[in-house]
Amino acid sequence: MKYTVALFILLFCGVAKGQNLPVNNYKQEFADAYTAYPSIPRGLLEAVAWTNTRFTNLQPDTNAESCNGMPQAFGVMGLYLDGKGYFENTLTAVTETTDYTETEVLQQPAINILAYAQALNQLVTHARNSRAFWLYSTRYFSGLPDNTIGEKYANDIWLYEVASFLNSPEKASFYGFNV
Repeated sequence: MKYTVALFILLFCGVAKGQNLPVNNYKQEFADAYTAYPSIPRGLLEAVAWTNTRFTNLQPDTNAESCNGMPQAFGVMGLYLDGKGYFENTLTAVTETTDYTETEVLQQPAINILAYAQALNQLVTHARNSRAFWLYSTRYFSGLPDNTIGEKYANDIWLYEVASFLNSPEKASFYGFNV
């Protein structure tokens, strides 16, 4: 329950703090991922990175402990290595379905983005190729549990943030993708 409340606070603060748009220092890395996996809709990878990290390459800090017990997320895509028994270990899920090691994904932003794209592409390969299905599929790598009503609500808020990014003409223009 404390994780669900903390997640609500984090997501709400991210939505409520306004439209100060951070610079995406990984434009080329995202472009390379779309070139490697052209069926992924443009802007989707950035939407996940925006939602999870605001385009920050989060690095492991073994000495840091979250004040609210939340697990650390890593890389531009905000993957979890240790979900602390509550969140999914999305870093492991990504590396188990790609050609990359956890160390590579943790240490190299380009590989963090490319591995996420590869894992997402493999997840959707045999499914319908619609923008809505791609969007919904990102939930698999959100790391959020989906067992209780509160957890489902947290997932919906996360997905709403990703969809809001994708459907924002301001963000589309600023970050260079089509709405």
